[in-house]
Amino acid sequence: MIRSRPVLTALICALILSAIGFVIASAGAEPEEVQYIVHPGDTLYRIAAMHGVTVRQLASLNGIRNPNRIYIGQVLRIPKKGEAPIVLLETPATGARVRSPVVISGRADVFEGQVSIRILDSRFRPIAEGTATAAMGELTPFRVEIPFAVPYSQWGYIDAYWISPKDGSPRDMVTVRVYLQKTQRVLPTPSPSPSPTPTVPTVTPSPSPTPTAALEPTYYVHPGDTLYHIAVGHRVSIRDIVRRNRIPNPNRIYVGQRLVIPQARPGVILEKPADGSAVSSPITVTGRADTPEGNVVIQVLDRRFRRVGLTTAVGGTLGTYAPFTAAVTYTVPIAQWGYVEAYWQDPASGAKRDAVSARVRLDAAPGPTPETPGVRYHRVRWGETLFWIARRYGVTVQAIAEANGLRNVHRIYAGQRLIIPEAR
Repeated sequence: MIRSRPVLTALICALILSAIGFVIASAGAEPEEVQYIVHPGDTLYRIAAMHGVTVRQLASLNGIRNPNRIYIGQVLRIPKKGEAPIVLLETPATGARVRSPVVISGRADVFEGQVSIRILDSRFRPIAEGTATAAMGELTPFRVEIPFAVPYSQWGYIDAYWISPKDGSPRDMVTVRVYLQKTQRVLPTPSPSPSPTPTVPTVTPSPSPTPTAALEPTYYVHPGDTLYHIAVGHRVSIRDIVRRNRIPNPNRIYVGQRLVIPQARPGVILEKPADGSAVSSPITVTGRADTPEGNVVIQVLDRRFRRVGLTTAVGGTLGTYAPFTAAVTYTVPIAQWGYVEAYWQDPASGAKRDAVSARVRLDAAPGPTPETPGVRYHRVRWGETLFWIARRYGVTVQAIAEANGLRNVHRIYAGQRLIIPEAR
């Protein structure tokens, strides 16, 4: 029994060492930390909101003494929110040299499993975009191959994130800095042309028309629009809109500006009325659509982009275009330039998608003047708010907004005439 003690001691030591190794291995299996690189226009508050953390957590982890002072290109470590990151980029690694097409891989647990990826040049301008599929509810791998082109080799960035279904904003964005190598242009080798042989002319039926570049939709800028929201609503990049419309400064667009949307396959195509035509109530609106549920919303706006007519139509769905026709009744007090707009609503968030519009001359409908008996009106005075007006007449703010086609209940002006609906 005395001789067996060394064996027992060795066995106990082996068990202790194995337990220590298991603990060390478990600690090393902790999820990787993600990073984000500050983009132009970023603030620490915006970055914290995008990643679902607080400004204090972000500043503490990165040793930022003044939260109001961050700079473009600054690398920030993102605090962990749970057991694992939401989006994790694995390849390419930070500082890697990449050629086109670049293979991007990682792991993600995002809404509907859709990971958005974009490649930025040295000035943070998007030069390529793509999507990858992961999963929802568990961290699973994703992989995508994205081609890009740069005029010369330079440092750039790769972003990976997911899109919020509520407001279309990017969430949990992670960034790596990579060296983008200039794309070598390969000239096609000429193939020998075959000798001409006599052929018998045949008549083949022409395929059904499909949307092409000639059918690029147009959109008129509304009050409160930004180029970012327009790009998100049409599923294109800001860079494509800027290039197609030759916009010198993406931060300067104006209400009523006509934009051509470079969509390869628009969700809604407006055919009638044509841009610049004169119309009268009711307006016959025709076009083609391919939307998730086949529904198309059509509205008539006056010169101040206030809704004066609304209806819905049914187009195509499930990847197939189908025509739609609708008659929209509107009322304006005087003849004026206005807009006819068609779009579909996102089933998840109710946001406006693929909006197309035409500027038309609205004819005033014959009949009684706007000051008809039985209809209440209120002329806005200086300092009044919509809440105060609604309280005065015993109606809701929403009822007044719907009766007057107000998109923003906080924007009314002195001298504006409002229709006051009857209290319900």
